[in-house]
Amino acid sequence: MNKKITILIVLIIQLLFLEAHSKSKIYSEISNEEKNFILKKQKQIKNDTKTHKSDTNSIIAWVRPGKITVLDFLAAKHCAENKKFAFRFKDSGKTRLFYQNLEAYFYQCSKNLILKDSVSNSIVIWTNYEDQSLFKFPDKHLFLYRKTTNTYKKILKDAKKKDPSLFKPEIYKVYFKDKDSIHIMGKKISNNIPARKIAADHCARYKKNVYYFEEDYYSGIKASMLFYCTDKTFFSHPKTGKSVRYTNDSAYFIEKKNAQNKMFKEEFEKYGAKSLISYYFFEASNEYLTTLELLYRAYDLNLKADEFKAQIEYNKNSKYSESEKLKSTRSLLDKGSVEMQVKLTDASLVLSDLGRGYYEQSLPYAFSAAQNTVQLIITFQNVTQDIKSSGAKGLLKNFGEISGIFTTLPQINTFVKNMNSTIKLVFSGAKSKNVKDKGNLNKALNELNL
Repeated sequence: MNKKITILIVLIIQLLFLEAHSKSKIYSEISNEEKNFILKKQKQIKNDTKTHKSDTNSIIAWVRPGKITVLDFLAAKHCAENKKFAFRFKDSGKTRLFYQNLEAYFYQCSKNLILKDSVSNSIVIWTNYEDQSLFKFPDKHLFLYRKTTNTYKKILKDAKKKDPSLFKPEIYKVYFKDKDSIHIMGKKISNNIPARKIAADHCARYKKNVYYFEEDYYSGIKASMLFYCTDKTFFSHPKTGKSVRYTNDSAYFIEKKNAQNKMFKEEFEKYGAKSLISYYFFEASNEYLTTLELLYRAYDLNLKADEFKAQIEYNKNSKYSESEKLKSTRSLLDKGSVEMQVKLTDASLVLSDLGRGYYEQSLPYAFSAAQNTVQLIITFQNVTQDIKSSGAKGLLKNFGEISGIFTTLPQINTFVKNMNSTIKLVFSGAKSKNVKDKGNLNKALNELNL
């Protein structure tokens, strides 16, 4: 019993020391108590932590439950090697990196003051940051472990008061992406259609379909939405068994006949589309129509530009049938593409400052049109392959998509060919015409491999 009491007293003394240390105005020499504290934490690091990855700017590591102070100490020690402070954020424990059912924590190292995570805007909840002027020997003591100081707490409080939105996440921001997944900050109580589109466009770059499963709203890093990119078909999550909430995989809809209209209800209503093929055709067409509208205005052909703008409104009008919209869109785009290619290749035509402005505005729409065309091609190929492999049975299963194909088929090849050649001319001509490509979209276009 006496031994336990002695240990308890020592711990209380250490905690009181640290509290006093965090409130002190001037740091001079390290006391014996602090030296003992450091030695103790160094021993605990070996037993209670495991480092996943570290570099000059960060460290990611696991820690036993209830030992977060040990991990803070490890982070401070690591960052101090490069004369930097350590910062742990509110969402640092949501890395989605697991070891023996423990999730790793992320720490950032920085020489400068940090208030939030640069990706998620998550607020700092621990740091060893302190004002250098408070140290007699900053080279020795500035970057050592300490509790969050009153100095830092005041800075954080003042920042929150000045801008309450400073620590709010940016909706639909991409937190992480690779060839197998993409993590996007979603919006609560929403179908998150913009996030779905971002994910679908990303997966299409790798010629893959996108899948989003039930209860994956917080499954991504930093509690973001987790979308998977795959060339396989799933009817539930392969590990959790949870149902599919969103996908653009035609093979999935072949088996789940009514799922497509329900899953894409808002998207289909936008154009009165009856299938994914028709929907992606209209998405690509409307982006391309906007591209041509702006380009024609760039060349001061405003009456012609108005025709493209009117067609976009026509496509969104529920009074007209899908086939009527497809027919009129095809006719206008085919003619408009050919005429614009002549303009783009005519070196004698010089754009005004206003014209260059319109030209610059057209670039994001041109790139978006190309992205939707990739979706169109993938969907078309998926359905066609299923028909070839399953014959008459596949034809019946695909009836909804078949109607879309036969309605759209006459213009798909022409549409894709004309659009691709025009868009390439748009981006190649931008540089020669001194038009800024702010998003470096020409490079991203090349990565689509159209």
